[in-house]
Amino acid sequence: MSTYNWLARHLLAPSLDLMRGTHTMRSLTELEDSQWWSPERIEAIQAERLYTLIEHAYSHVPYYRRVMRERGLTPRDITSAADLPKLPLLTKAIIRDNLEDMCSKGPARTGMVVGRTSGSTGNPLLFYASRDEQRNRGLARAIRARGWAGVKLGDRSLHVHVAPEQSRRSANPGAWLKRELERNVDVEAVDVSELTLPALIARMKRIEPFYLGAYPTVVHFIASFIKDSGLSTPHPFSIITGGEQLLDHQRELIADVFGTEPYSKYSSFENWEMASECPSHSGMHVNAEDIILEIVDESGMPTPRGEQGKVLITNLFNYGMPLIRYENGDCSTLATTPCPCGRGLPLLDNALGRTTDFIYTRSGRRVVALGIPFNSLASLGVTQYQVVQNEPGHILLRLTAPAATTASARIAVENGARKLMLPSMGTDIDIEVEFTQHIEHTSAGKYLAIVSNVDHSQLPQDTVHADRTHSGGHSHPPSTHSGEERARE
Repeated sequence: MSTYNWLARHLLAPSLDLMRGTHTMRSLTELEDSQWWSPERIEAIQAERLYTLIEHAYSHVPYYRRVMRERGLTPRDITSAADLPKLPLLTKAIIRDNLEDMCSKGPARTGMVVGRTSGSTGNPLLFYASRDEQRNRGLARAIRARGWAGVKLGDRSLHVHVAPEQSRRSANPGAWLKRELERNVDVEAVDVSELTLPALIARMKRIEPFYLGAYPTVVHFIASFIKDSGLSTPHPFSIITGGEQLLDHQRELIADVFGTEPYSKYSSFENWEMASECPSHSGMHVNAEDIILEIVDESGMPTPRGEQGKVLITNLFNYGMPLIRYENGDCSTLATTPCPCGRGLPLLDNALGRTTDFIYTRSGRRVVALGIPFNSLASLGVTQYQVVQNEPGHILLRLTAPAATTASARIAVENGARKLMLPSMGTDIDIEVEFTQHIEHTSAGKYLAIVSNVDHSQLPQDTVHADRTHSGGHSHPPSTHSGEERARE
C-alpha cells in the first residue's frame, strides 16, 4: 500500500464521510470482515435484516401492506429467504402502476433520491432509492469488489462508460475531496470508435491508470485494435468489466493483450453492486449481507442450483422504496460448487442474459438465447455479432469478421455460423447473414446481442415456456442487463 493509498483510506475517505454525513468506511470495514463468515452465519444476518425490512414495509409501505393482507400474511410469516416465495414477484409494470404506494410513508421517506434505469433495452423505469443504502452500503460493496480485483482506494483509474447526470462535477464542498479520493478519468463510451481509439490509447499510456473499467465489448474493442494495429500496449494492473456478459473469447483476448485477466461484476441503477468476481474467477459472489438474489422458474419458485432461471433481487437496506423480489429482467444460475477462495458468499454463474432474449421459430417455439453457442462464432473469426428478429421463423444474423475479406471467406463464415446455430434453433427458422464493419452500441453505451421486434400478442399461447435452457460455463451471449459499468459515486 502506497502512502497515497493509506491517506485515501484513513484520511480522505473518512473526511468525505464526515462532510456528507455518511458512514461508507464503517460499512466497508464490516463487509471486509463478513465476506469470510460461514454461509450459515451470512444467512443468519441476512434473515435478521430481511425480517426488519418486511416489518418496515408492512407498517409504512401501502403497496406491501395491501399485498400481504391479501395473502393473509404478517411479518412473522417472512423470516428468511426461504419464505420469500410467499410474496409475489415485483415487475417494472407493477412499480409504474404503484409508484407512490411503494414509497415509505414513515421516517425512511426522508433522504430518498430519484433514479432512472438506462432504458437501453427499451424498458426504462423511474424509481426512488434510499440515499443511506446507496452512499453507505452500495459504495462500500463497490469498494470491496474493487479490492477483490486488487484495487485500493486512491488508485488512479480510467472509466469508459456513460456518466449519469448525478456523477458530473459539482461545486459542493465535498466535490474536490471526492475527486482527489477517486483519481478517476472518465471517457464517454459512445465516443469510442476506430477514429478515436488511437487518442484514447495514447491517453491511457500517458495517465497510466492502475485499473480500467468499461463494458466488456468496449475493452475487447480496444484490445482488438491494439493487437491489429501493433500500437504499444498500456498495462493497467486490473480490468473490471460490467453491464454486459464477458464472453470467453473476450476474456482471453483482453488477458492476452493487457497481460491481466479481467474481472466481471453485476450491478444496476436500482441495486448497486449485486455480485462480483474474486481472484479465483469461478463466478460472481453475491453480496448476500445486503442483497438476496433468487433464481426462480416461471412460477416464482426456486430452481435447483445449476439450473437457469429468472433473477429476483431483494435489497435489504432500501427502506425508502423497498424492492422485494424485484424481477429485473435477467436470467442466470447459481453455481453448484463453492468458490475455492473460501468466502462464504453464494456464487452466481458468470453467465447472465435477459429473460427477453428469446428467438421464435415459425411454429412459435421459443428458444432461449443463452442456450445457443454464439460464443463459438469466435472460432470462425467473428469479433462481433447481433441477432435481429422482426417476425417468427426468421432472423438476421449480423456479423463482423475482419479477416473475411473475400467472397469465398465470407461464404465459409456464413456456412460455419449456420452449422453452429442448427442444433439449437432447428430447421423451422431461416437465418439471413449480413456482414458489417461495426455493430453499433445503444445511446447508453451498451451492446445489444439480441434485438427482438416480434409482436408477442401474435404468438401462439403455447410459447409461454422456453424449449431450451442452458447453464454452466461461460459460453453465452452478452447480457444486455441494465448494470451500470461504474459505481455511481
